Amino acid sequence: MFESDETFRLEHVQFPLHVTYIDTAAIPEPAARTKQVSRDAFITERLYPTAETETLRGLKKRIIELTAIETLVHFDQRDTDSYTVEYRFKRGRDCWHLMQIDDQSL
Repeated sequence: MFESDETFRLEHVQFPLHVTYIDTAAIPEPAARTKQVSRDAFITERLYPTAETETLRGLKKRIIELTAIETLVHFDQRDTDSYTVEYRFKRGRDCWHLMQIDDQSL
């Protein structure tokens, strides 16, 4: 449901959302950066791949259960090492919520 329903997705993200990413424009070499993403930016940037995006980009999804209340959804792009993104979800009283994104893509 998270991948297919935008309204549901927005209701299950903790804002501001913490996003770690690789700044490939950093000099002299790429560097890890962190930013906080607002609800509007999350919508505009389309930070979570839909099922259609998964298919079009050849993404491989793995779900990694860390604890009873924390889970990672990990995406890699097939046939390349340059796309790796992890989405950290935490279970609250009522449902799972996206808490953090770790984008290690180059």
